[in-house]
Amino acid sequence: MKTLTRSIIVLLAVGCAAATAQGETVPTRTESVLLAPRVATAPKIDGKLDDDAWKKAQPIKLFSYVNRGIRSRTDAWICRYEDNIYIAARCYDDNLDQLVTENKGRLMWRNDCLEIFVVPNKDLSLWTKLLVTSDGRTSGSTWVRDEWKEPTEGAPLKMTAKTGREKNAWTVELVIPLKPFGLKITSRSKWAFGLNREKWSGISEVSSFMGGFNKPTQYPDLVFDNRTIVFDGVGVRNIGEKSRRVKLRLASGEKFEEMTVRIKPGQTRAVDWRKLLGKKEAGHEFSLEIRNTKGSVLARESYKLVKGVQPIAKMDPNALPAGKFPKGPLDDPNFFPVGVWLQPAGARTVKAYKNIGVNIYFGGIDSYPRPKDKDWLDNIHAAGMYAIIPIKQKYIDNELYKHPAVIGWHQPDEPDLAQASRNNSPIPAGELLSNFIMARAIKPNLPVFLGLSQGVANDRYIARVISYDEYPEYCKTADILGYDIYPCNSLGADGPNRLAVIAKGMDRLAKWTGGKKRLYFVIEANKFTKAGTKGSRSPTPEEVKTQMWMAIVHGARGLSIFCHSWAGKRMKAVGIAPEMMKALKPMLSEIHNLAAVINSPTVVDGASAKVSGDGRISTMVKKHGGATYVFAVNMFRKAEKPVITVKGAGDGVAEVLFEDRKVPLKDGKIVDEFAPYAVHRYKIVAK
Repeated sequence: MKTLTRSIIVLLAVGCAAATAQGETVPTRTESVLLAPRVATAPKIDGKLDDDAWKKAQPIKLFSYVNRGIRSRTDAWICRYEDNIYIAARCYDDNLDQLVTENKGRLMWRNDCLEIFVVPNKDLSLWTKLLVTSDGRTSGSTWVRDEWKEPTEGAPLKMTAKTGREKNAWTVELVIPLKPFGLKITSRSKWAFGLNREKWSGISEVSSFMGGFNKPTQYPDLVFDNRTIVFDGVGVRNIGEKSRRVKLRLASGEKFEEMTVRIKPGQTRAVDWRKLLGKKEAGHEFSLEIRNTKGSVLARESYKLVKGVQPIAKMDPNALPAGKFPKGPLDDPNFFPVGVWLQPAGARTVKAYKNIGVNIYFGGIDSYPRPKDKDWLDNIHAAGMYAIIPIKQKYIDNELYKHPAVIGWHQPDEPDLAQASRNNSPIPAGELLSNFIMARAIKPNLPVFLGLSQGVANDRYIARVISYDEYPEYCKTADILGYDIYPCNSLGADGPNRLAVIAKGMDRLAKWTGGKKRLYFVIEANKFTKAGTKGSRSPTPEEVKTQMWMAIVHGARGLSIFCHSWAGKRMKAVGIAPEMMKALKPMLSEIHNLAAVINSPTVVDGASAKVSGDGRISTMVKKHGGATYVFAVNMFRKAEKPVITVKGAGDGVAEVLFEDRKVPLKDGKIVDEFAPYAVHRYKIVAK
């Protein structure tokens, strides 16, 4: 078959203000401390960086981004006057006539801008993201907890900003009020502060003083004491009124250099780290310490060398095609899809998964030593199971998509996350659209799946690098959408108390797809994080069951099980514990037994549940075979005794499926006990 290719435009490095030579290693910070010094007079907010206050401010030099160098330098300053934080920045740019400013609302970050991350008292649960664009617009808010007890945006912060233009840079001055944070600032206060830049003019890039976007644990401390010697690049500066004598210690492994220096007011003393280190490769580490004359450490910065500027690539998007499909397994009303992700298909493994109720393999076609490719598909097909294969040129050239086991294509997994191979950028929706078009052209009758990350539900997920306004565009690039979130493994020690976040994500997918596409959800069934990961644990069988039904009640018409584990000495692809495999079988059997019911149309507003306080019981109602089915899940870890009102029901009894009991039905109301996270499924047969 003729190979299909895409047109890729490679943009090579070009000259830019303060650019790093391509391939040269540069230092990126891994530890630092910034001061918000008090100034005698507030800077005038006019976009001109000529105020005396900036001479007394903490300098912030940006020259890298986590694991790579950058092309365009940013110099910034921070200080404090009364109850306000003041920030100034000079953003070097050779493309001032191309500055991007047209994006609005939640897409403001797609403009040339600065993004500021403030973590009051280093409380990671409710940190704040602020933004100022190159044309002076601001965005930001405090954070509160929503109905799911998850962090969400609250009231906007009222900031004042003004921008300006210099010969080869745009400038900004910004005021951030401290009162809305509700915290008293003292000399002992310690916040965290991240300053990042989004550059969209010319060759786009991101840069940071320290850490990555939306990663508050990586940001430097921000202190409010009376120190006058502060870090300034790889060096120190005296922002006080008197000369100071300090010791500086530059160290790398066992090598170090110490010097005692006197620094005059307004003077910066740079440190030549290259002289000490010599020519070093990426990954090498060194540190700079400020000590008093007695040798006590006053402040410390640590660095790691990273690669300099690298070429980047972009791709043009295409139009979205329509698709029509013949009837297949996914259309069988008695078929409920249960998959496993990226798994081997040896005879023993296939048999084990088949035994517990798995009927689909997602990906994995050439991921393991054997079997591979056609043999992998043959084993799955022999067991009466199906495969969803990745959209890859190899499978197209070998026409593996024609195999009878194949019932769909799979887009690259979790494209909404930072991709290491793409300079930590996401996979653009336009590229997924190109995949979609190619899949349609090759075999139009195969549906395309797209699996998104936990960023769908977890607003604080640091690896998500797209805005929520972009997800609807991603949802246009597939016929079937799903996402994963693993509360017990990935949300810290409190994760098992946050299972309701699953419903939050399913509701969002339903909204983004207009309720017109099939949805599925990926379940955690083991401890897959590395041993010693703080707060991580395996879900219990009861929690797995709850997660399944939370997803189903909120719209999932397919499930997948994540099976890998890194918790032991080596990675296990088939990492689910035997006791969990045993527990999964009856759970999935119940779902398969109810497949025809679950796949039938949902009765909109078919039931409501009245609970006490801030509890919540989610319900879904189906009518099938002359009976009414009510599926109900306790969304939080606390006992409830709700009154469930079933639309159109009268008096009678409701059979509680799989529990060998019945409950009375009076005036269409069911009153039942729900243990924390309990799942009950009721069947009501009209008299």
